[in-house]
This record gives sequence, C-alpha cells and structure tokens, in this order.
Amino acid sequence: MVRELGRLTGLPVFHNHLVVDVLLEVFEFGSPEFVALREQFWLATFGTAAASGRCLIFTFAPEGTVKPRFPHLTVETIEAHHGQVRFVELHVTDPEQERRIVALGAFPGLLAVSEPLTGRQPASRRVRAQLSSPSSHADQASQPAGRRLFGSLPATSR
Repeated sequence: MVRELGRLTGLPVFHNHLVVDVLLEVFEFGSPEFVALREQFWLATFGTAAASGRCLIFTFAPEGTVKPRFPHLTVETIEAHHGQVRFVELHVTDPEQERRIVALGAFPGLLAVSEPLTGRQPASRRVRAQLSSPSSHADQASQPAGRRLFGSLPATSR
C-alpha cells in the first residue's frame, strides 16, 4: 500500500527499516546505542529533507524500543524548517504483520530479541498516544487502500 501511495503522490518512501538494517550490522537491536542512533538518523533525515523543501513518506511501526516522545520530536524537527507532518494510521492484523516479516526475511531473530509481535500493543499504544489525531486511517487488508488513502489526503499533501 505504501508503494502505491508513493507512486500516486510521486513522493519517495523512506522505510524505517532502512536505518534499522544498517544499525543491526553493528549494534544489537534495542541496545542503547542502537536506539539512540536510530532516532538520530531518522530525525536528521526528516530535518534535512524539510530544510531542503523535500517531502517524503515515512513508514513506522511503534514498538517497545521507540521512545514515546518520538512522534513529538518528529513534528518539532520538521516544523522547525517550516514543514508539515501528516500522520496516517494503517491497520494490519498481527498474523498478517508477522507473515510479512517472515516472508521478507526482515530482521532475522528480531522477534526473539525484542517483544513478541503480539506483545507490541502496549508499546504501540504508548507511542500512538503521543500522536496528534491521524489525518487518515486505512486498513491494509484492502487492495485499493493506497488509492483511497490518497483520495482522503488534502490537496496540499499530494
């Protein structure tokens, strides 16, 4: 769905795991160094893009190692460069999310190192509580979700 949204908007998609993958080569998932550098990379990318007048789509799935203030820091970073943030909440079932992680071979051993996927809800709620009301919602199970989400965004976001 995010790829479709990127295609429809012409915006680059910055998947959160791009930074995660790099850091996993050096640091253990969830270690203080990993957590600090991951946040620094994400925020530096947002700030630099906003300062350059570049828009992007960032994928993000809150979990226990993400600081609850991260959404607030994201908004502060982007707004400091006169940018604007629109939060969009995507819904996917836990079994589907787990299937995707396993199918992609993403984060080998991650589920053993961090909280099990079904244990993410408290961490997700903590981080989501920091989000201002999402501008839009979409259920990823539906095929045309990206197209519907695109249609629900204000024209200034397209």
